[in-house]
Amino acid sequence: EQRKARLEQQYWLYQLSREVDDLEHWIAEKEVVAGSPELGQDFEHVTLLQDKFTAFASETGSVGSERLAAVNQMVDELIDVGHVDAATMAEWKDGVNEAWADLLELMGTRAQMLAASHELHKFFSDCQDLLTQIQEKQQRLPEVAAGESRSSAGALQRVLSAFEHDVQELVSQVRQLQEGAAQLRTVYAGENADAIATKEQDVLRAWKELLSACEACRLHITTTTDKMRFTSMVRDLVSWMDGVIGQIGASEKPRDVSSVEVLMNYHQGLKSEIEARSQSIAACVELGKTLVLNRSPAAEEIKEHLERLTAKKKELTEKWDKHWEWLQQMLEVHQFAQEAVVADAWLTAQEPLLKSRNMGSSVDEVEQLIRRHEAFRKAASSWEERFSSLRRLTTVRGGQATGPGHAPDPPPWGREQPWDPAAPLIQPLRTPRPERPRARDRPKPRRRPRPRDPSQPPGESRRSRSAPAQSSAPPPPPPTHTVQLEGFLFRKHELEGPNKKASNRSWVNLYCVLSRGDLGFYKDAKGQASGSTHGGEPLVPLHLAASQVASDYKKKKNVFKLK
Repeated sequence: EQRKARLEQQYWLYQLSREVDDLEHWIAEKEVVAGSPELGQDFEHVTLLQDKFTAFASETGSVGSERLAAVNQMVDELIDVGHVDAATMAEWKDGVNEAWADLLELMGTRAQMLAASHELHKFFSDCQDLLTQIQEKQQRLPEVAAGESRSSAGALQRVLSAFEHDVQELVSQVRQLQEGAAQLRTVYAGENADAIATKEQDVLRAWKELLSACEACRLHITTTTDKMRFTSMVRDLVSWMDGVIGQIGASEKPRDVSSVEVLMNYHQGLKSEIEARSQSIAACVELGKTLVLNRSPAAEEIKEHLERLTAKKKELTEKWDKHWEWLQQMLEVHQFAQEAVVADAWLTAQEPLLKSRNMGSSVDEVEQLIRRHEAFRKAASSWEERFSSLRRLTTVRGGQATGPGHAPDPPPWGREQPWDPAAPLIQPLRTPRPERPRARDRPKPRRRPRPRDPSQPPGESRRSRSAPAQSSAPPPPPPTHTVQLEGFLFRKHELEGPNKKASNRSWVNLYCVLSRGDLGFYKDAKGQASGSTHGGEPLVPLHLAASQVASDYKKKKNVFKLK
């Protein structure tokens, strides 16, 4: 029994010895792999090595842990049953556990070295990728800058914006690369540190070159788009000015005052349109000057466009001013013609009085004729100012009263008389009368003394021959207006003065009363009785007014103008 017990103990000793030897041999084989100095030649190689070692470490850790646990359990059981070689078994247990710990430490070191190599080669790979992207962007720049021949300004700007967006995405990569290089420089030294610095400098140098090329391309495209925009603005403005120049003076020659005023209003409208475009013209000129100062490659072409635009603007301004002066002359001419017609009508109306051979058949009739003649003289004195205004109404001469493209027309009065172009348009309206002394300057015949009137009270002085006879009928009253009309009319205030439009030109329904040559406007039919006119405005005297049908107004029917 004792021998049997010793043989069994010896059996388990050999069994444990074989398990320990196999485990130690297996650990030694794994140490060869874990201690390999191979760290990879590039990023792909080190990635492959790292993947393989990760699988090796996982398998080794799980298998080795199981085998080590089995050996430790066997040793512990044999020691517990009182094996005579318990000390030797404990020594074997310590040895195999120490070898396993060394293997784990070696695998950890190998993993760290592969991770560091992976990070280093990844940095080099990222540098190369980033450098490739930068070079590809730089190769695209000539294509972006060469698009002005086939693209519009907007298309060029869109292409540049898309390219700059792509370049902007590289900013974060360059920043990450710089941070990674700073971290790696704290880990590596010697050749690796120098390689890290060299790669970083290569990338940063290419990045700076790309940014400089982008700035040059942006400047080139901005200049190109500005030039295209300037050329387009010049083309549009010159085309518009040609159209306005064509409109100036294109209408028919005016035949009366109202048609002249219509043309003047239209001409002022063109002036407003020109003033509204003046800011666009100034902006275009300023843009052209800026391009010239920035030394644009097309500076000579831009100068030609600037000279063309400036010359066209000068032509437009001169033509507008010249036509406006002609319209003012036409207004003076037609105003003179209108006043001359009125004056001629008055003179014609006075002809019967002056040519009358009726000298009266009695003293009363003669005195009545004398009163009528004195009334005529007073009226003539009042008309003297109007004739004087006719003399100084216009200084326009015949050769100057014609507009561009119009042949000089004879004035609408005195057409049967020869017209001297060198003479003023104020020609005589009537055949000159022979000079004769006025009634007050002619010698008066001696009069016989009249017998005293028996019915006259004593002491009362006799009336003069020119005084009205007491027994005769009273003298006729001065001419008065007899038309009386009233009713509702729509009124629109058009002008406040010559060439000055009213601030409020809307139609208003008012009650109008025409009485004694004055026209009043009221809110309703009761307004005249209360004396409250519309807006407190005074009555409008019509003795110098002119009226005509507004045939050129198409928005309402039955419209007339009162001036």
